[in-house]
Amino acid sequence: MPLIVSRERICEAYGMGKDLFYQLIGENAPITKIGKQYVTHSEEMDEWLRRRVKAQAEALFSITEK
Repeated sequence: MPLIVSRERICEAYGMGKDLFYQLIGENAPITKIGKQYVTHSEEMDEWLRRRVKAQAEALFSITEK
């Protein structure tokens, strides 16, 4: 399971800015701070993002179907 270390590398890998990075931490993304570094496993982050996008899409479709 590849480990991504540092906010900058996580942001680069997922195409996000630091504001979104911190927002996702607030939403319980699988990102841990160890000392001064942020760490995530890419497979865990990928799965978390898939679930988040799926939930948002389902919520959107349920609103538009009413």
